[in-house]
Amino acid sequence: MTLIRTEKPLEAEKNGEVTATYQYILSCYDSAGVTIPPIPIFYRAAGDTSLRYAPTNPVSFTVKTVAVNMKEGIKDVKSPIKIPFDWRWLLLWILAALLAGGLAFYFYRRYRKSKGTEPAAQVVRISPHEAALKALNELNEKQLWQKG
Repeated sequence: MTLIRTEKPLEAEKNGEVTATYQYILSCYDSAGVTIPPIPIFYRAAGDTSLRYAPTNPVSFTVKTVAVNMKEGIKDVKSPIKIPFDWRWLLLWILAALLAGGLAFYFYRRYRKSKGTEPAAQVVRISPHEAALKALNELNEKQLWQKG
């Protein structure tokens, strides 16, 4: 015996008394006599703060297997169910991929553009004789021969 799941309790109030009904989903794959042991119930009485305990009664029952007719032949296994293809689901994934690719491209371009916002300094090339004349003019402006 296997406990599959426990459902939420259904509570009902009648004449000032609250009744909680619990449902348990059990599974058993072999014939057997089964006894569910007592389940403890904890409660508080009106006007009392102490927690009290009351066990449920044990529940016994017999599980029987499904009767098999040996005179009938073996039956085929049912064929698989064909689930139709949902084109909307495919379209949703394609749109999501295009959106992700577009966002990635946009942020990549924005990153590259922000990296190169300052123009590179251009190197001005002058010939050697122009550089020499410029240096001579600077010396002439300082008038070093007159200062001694």
